[in-house]
Amino acid sequence: MRSTEGLMMFGMWFWIFYKCITDYGHLMPHFKIPDPNQWTDEELGIPPDDVEME
Repeated sequence: MRSTEGLMMFGMWFWIFYKCITDYGHLMPHFKIPDPNQWTDEELGIPPDDVEME
């Protein structure tokens, strides 16, 4: 019983580490992550400060 559990745990962790090493695209994106500090108020849909809200 214990050897079966150990074998299953080994298989699970082997698969996790194998996929992390060989298919790391799900961990690190292939695109550049945008910097939210560079977005303008217009892009975010925020009205200018001089516009009065009704």
